[in-house]
Amino acid sequence: MCICDYCKEPLSEYDDYHAVVNEGFEDEKHECNICHEYNLDNGITTMCECCGMYFTPNHLKVNPENGLQEICPYCGEVWCE
Repeated sequence: MCICDYCKEPLSEYDDYHAVVNEGFEDEKHECNICHEYNLDNGITTMCECCGMYFTPNHLKVNPENGLQEICPYCGEVWCE
């Protein structure tokens, strides 16, 4: 069992929903549904429209075509159109 990295509530495999953010990175986090919705709504966590992975915006890579930090760290596509 793990806990939500924000509110510290326990998360079990039987919970309706919880999200893993920054999966595979040093700063991987588990979020309960309430914290996950809050983080998505407030730009703390984002989701790639191409691959569906959740991550924090600091993991976005720079697009060499335009110099903007907009490339998904998982699939390598522009994360949001």
